Amino acid sequence: MSLSANILMSPLSAALCASSAFRTWVGAATPETAAAYVFPLTADRELKDKTDGYNCAVISHGTGFSISRATLGSEFQTLPEYEVEFVSVVDVDDGDSAVFNELLSDVADILADLLTQSTLLINDVYFATDKTPQRAAYGSHPDWVSVTMVFKCDDWQE
Repeated sequence: MSLSANILMSPLSAALCASSAFRTWVGAATPETAAAYVFPLTADRELKDKTDGYNCAVISHGTGFSISRATLGSEFQTLPEYEVEFVSVVDVDDGDSAVFNELLSDVADILADLLTQSTLLINDVYFATDKTPQRAAYGSHPDWVSVTMVFKCDDWQE
């Protein structure tokens, strides 16, 4: 994991941690403690030892990230695109319909919260249809379910 990847993903990480719906979902009281539930690029190792009820978000950069510098002054526009995989660890005996519906409901609450924030302008949000929803099993360990969303953002800076 390079420092540059952390910097590129930090605006959405910060917005997630500031979201009260996200903090409720992961069980964190503050944005600082919520940061422990946001992972850059992958969380495979972290998920193997978790139990039913553990939630987290995995952020990766999408293919549409760009930075454009304006011709006047020192302003520049960043057009970040992120993929966020919202992951819940579930009991192996829980039915697909129940766990997917619960996860989608939680993600809807998080999205509603993110769209009302002013920390990051989100232009588009949509399902990464080839990846979502999904369920994976770790043998005798609990399963995890996830839904992946694509966020296209806009961030003017001076």
